[in-house]
Formats: sequence, C-alpha cells, structure tokens
Amino acid sequence: GSSWDLRIFRNYLSILEPDVLCLLSRANENDSEIDIEVMATRLAEEVTTFLDLNCKGGKRLGRLSFVCHSLGSIIARKCLKNSLMHVFLPKLYTFFSLASPHLGAQGGQSMLVNTGMWFMRQWTKAVALNQLSMADHNDIRQTFMYRLSEEDQLHMFPNVVLLSGHQDQYVPYHSARVEYPVDEKAPKRGSESWDGVLKEMVVNIMEKMKPEQI
Repeated sequence: GSSWDLRIFRNYLSILEPDVLCLLSRANENDSEIDIEVMATRLAEEVTTFLDLNCKGGKRLGRLSFVCHSLGSIIARKCLKNSLMHVFLPKLYTFFSLASPHLGAQGGQSMLVNTGMWFMRQWTKAVALNQLSMADHNDIRQTFMYRLSEEDQLHMFPNVVLLSGHQDQYVPYHSARVEYPVDEKAPKRGSESWDGVLKEMVVNIMEKMKPEQI
C-alpha cells in the first residue's frame, strides 16, 4: 500500500473536522511483504513519534482512531499490542476497516485470484501473504491470524466499522465482516475443515464487544 491510498479520505475528513490531526502512514509502504509483526512494530513507532511531535507524547491527545484498508487493518490490530501503544489505549475511539481479511484471506470468491495468490506465495516467499492465508504453520491454531484473534484489542474501540463488498474478489465477504460464512462453504485445509476454526476466531474477536460498538 501507499500513503496516497487514503489521501482523499483524509482531505474530506479535514474539511469536515478541521481540528483533527491525520497521519498517513508511510512506515511500511516500501516493504509490505515481510512479517506482519515487524510491520506492526514499525507502525507503533511511527504513531508514537507522530504523537510525540504533535500531541506532547499524547498528553494533548483527545481521541485516537484508525482508518485502515486491507492488510493495514491487520497491521493496526497487531500494533495495538505493542508496548509503545499501551499508554494510548484509553484514548481509542473508532476503528474503520475497509475490506480487510480479519479472518484470513483464504476462501476468496475468485478461483483465478486464489490461484494467483498461491503462485505469489510460492514465487515471492512473501511472509505476510503466508500469514494472511494462514499457511505459516502446520497447526492452524498456531498461525499468526489465529493467534491475533486470541489477543485482539478491537473491543477497546467504542466504535468499530467493518466495510465489505460482495464484489470484492480478494478479501472474502465473511472475513471482512468478521462473521461465520453462512451462505458460502467454509474453506478446507487438506482433509481438515475450517468450520470450527472460523467460529473460534469470530468468537475470539467479537465476544468482548457489545452490539452498539459495531
């Protein structure tokens, strides 16, 4: 991704709320295929530096919100577990997720895209793609995405917006909405069905949240 991706969104937000300070993250735009945990650390450092410079280390911070697209949401969720972010957790306000694979990127609608993703993982050896596809460990419950669901911090936000679209050929509809796929078959991993795993991940993320937060 690029820091330009959400620039128009930032511009509109600045018009509607002129007192809002916006950070267009650049920490990972030149290297977005490495371990998501490393990218999360970079983001935490970038956010902390921004708040140090503009909000006196957070002392003048009123609220802290995140607007994220695709992989950015996963990085941000992991970022919240970084020790640098702990002091800011009480200030969390809104988490706005745009087409993000919160339950992993496996099981997309397009066979062509799924095949392309497989070839990219094999060819580029991109760690992040393996993590999003939950192919980074033989035990599904030891994969990065599953472990992230267990330590999730989304419930800390009073407002959580999960935006998805049926036309999205990359991110499964249920994954972007953090819900069990009712109208589509759960993906399989060899002979093992993901049904139970997906249900567990949904519960892990959602059980601490109240309906009015979403």
